[in-house]
Amino acid sequence: MKKVIIAKGSSVIDFDKVKGVCDYILENDNNVVIVSGGNCGVYDMGVEYADEYGFDIRVVNSNYLLNNVGRLADTLIVFLNCNVWKDKNDVLINDLLLNAKCNNLNVNIINT
Repeated sequence: MKKVIIAKGSSVIDFDKVKGVCDYILENDNNVVIVSGGNCGVYDMGVEYADEYGFDIRVVNSNYLLNNVGRLADTLIVFLNCNVWKDKNDVLINDLLLNAKCNNLNVNIINT
């Protein structure tokens, strides 16, 4: 089972792009659980993607997710606009990326 966090920076992202990239990375794997930090805006796209494909969704507190990335997921897909100051300096996203790399997750950073 693949456990995936899909997150985004503050910039608006076209859902079709998210869907296309996630389809490519997940290779149409049907055994996927999307891990979400709940109502926190950075995780909205992951929930929408899970709904689209009928994947299971595991919702946890966003602080818990941030501090337990290695236990909760094996893959992180992050959509950022690297040309936007707010995305490059988003503390939550930067902490999420750092924790994911420290826990040897498969990290995918997509420049939008």
